[in-house]
Amino acid sequence: MENQTRHPALPQGLDAVQLADWIRNNYVENGTDEVKKFFTEEEKNDFEHESALSGREIKRLTDMKKIISQLMLKGNDEERTFVIPATLGTKVLDRNRNQNYDLIEKGYEMDTVSFYVLPYADNETMESFTLEGKHLADRSREMTVREKNLYVGIFTGVRDKIGTHKGEAVNETSGEILGPDSNFRPITIYPEPEQRTGTND
Repeated sequence: MENQTRHPALPQGLDAVQLADWIRNNYVENGTDEVKKFFTEEEKNDFEHESALSGREIKRLTDMKKIISQLMLKGNDEERTFVIPATLGTKVLDRNRNQNYDLIEKGYEMDTVSFYVLPYADNETMESFTLEGKHLADRSREMTVREKNLYVGIFTGVRDKIGTHKGEAVNETSGEILGPDSNFRPITIYPEPEQRTGTND
């Protein structure tokens, strides 16, 4: 994310660690979500390799079982000794092989992701992100009336559209000012890199 343009709701001049700290300090809601994690070609190749190894071991054990069964069934003129190597067993090996095949066919697995909601005053939306700065569009939404009165104008320090100061609670339906909002969380504003260094005019 450091070398890519981030969503405009996030500060652009921070490295990955600073961005994660900024999100932790400024989110107003958080939660978890189940998302699809698609496998890379390398991961798919690993699944295929593991499946092949399981298949070879299953064949070796099955062949040994056949030989012993035949000797027990037909008899044997001399003593035979068989060494069974350390193994997970054909039942577990077959299950692992099938699971790997299923993952390859499916192409993804479900992963639990933590997300953090931040106000984006310019669009009057609440945008959701991972700590790495990945935008989760399906977890983003428009601001409620209350949220507009809390956050719109927060980046410029001006009063919002209907004249309430940030930090005042309002009725979400009517917009009536109800008094100070004890749940208000101030947002830390980082200037863009060129603003931090100033100008040398």
